Amino acid sequence: VSTAPQGTPGYVDPEYHQCFQLTDKSDVYSFGVVLMEIISAKLAVDISRNRREIVLANMAIAKIKAGALHELIDPDLEIDSNSDTKAMVIAIAELALRCLAENKEDRPDMKELVAKLEQIK
Repeated sequence: VSTAPQGTPGYVDPEYHQCFQLTDKSDVYSFGVVLMEIISAKLAVDISRNRREIVLANMAIAKIKAGALHELIDPDLEIDSNSDTKAMVIAIAELALRCLAENKEDRPDMKELVAKLEQIK
C-alpha cells in the first residue's frame, strides 16, 4: 500500500517533485491549471501537442510571458467582439498565471483567489 500522494499529471504542484510536500498552495496551483483549461479549452496534458506544450501550465506561462495570450485563448470566447468578455478573460489569465507561480510563496492563497474571482465576476 502506497501512502504517497497521487495526482493527475498536469495538475500536480511542481514543488511537490522537489520537496515531496503538498500544501494549500498546491491546491492553488491545481486551480490555476483549471482556470487555464477554461479560458483555453485545452487539456491539462495533451501528448499530441508540441513537446514544450504538452503540459498546459508550461505552455500558458510561456505564451503569456511572450505576450502571446491570444494564442492561448479559446477562439469560441470571441474576445475581440466583446470588450467585457475580453477584460474578464485577461483578468482570469493573469490570476491563473499567479496561481501557476513556480514558488508557492508567490501564489495567492485561496481567500485571495476567491475574492479576485468575485471581483472579476
